[in-house]
Amino acid sequence: MHESRASALAGTPHWVVYNGRLGKLLRNHAVDDVQLWAVVTTVETRDQAEHLARALVEARLAACVSIGAPVTSVYPWQQKIETAEEIPLLIKTSPQRLEALKSTLAEIHPYDVPEVLALPVADGMPAYFAWAQDWTDND
Repeated sequence: MHESRASALAGTPHWVVYNGRLGKLLRNHAVDDVQLWAVVTTVETRDQAEHLARALVEARLAACVSIGAPVTSVYPWQQKIETAEEIPLLIKTSPQRLEALKSTLAEIHPYDVPEVLALPVADGMPAYFAWAQDWTDND
């Protein structure tokens, strides 16, 4: 795409079809506008999930950690395709605490190479955002 065309499209809504529904996709959404981050990771056991969740909330790195039902993951590891049951965690944090959260996960996560995916939350309830900010921004 030519530079002038890309510049003209930056920040403008684009329509996409997802699961049979029409929706808007905002390109180049400013990360500075994000009020909340949802961070996804997985661990091997429920005990590990609960330990990690409690540590993150107690340290005010997360306002809430939702522990999901077991999932089956398929991935390559050490030149073999592996299948494992894992417990997913959805960690909600403020933009101010995201980097500290990622650093802490790198230190205390039980996996050698943990999945840590930080997803910006584009919209939600303002009261929830305020509650999450209040918890994570007050040491």
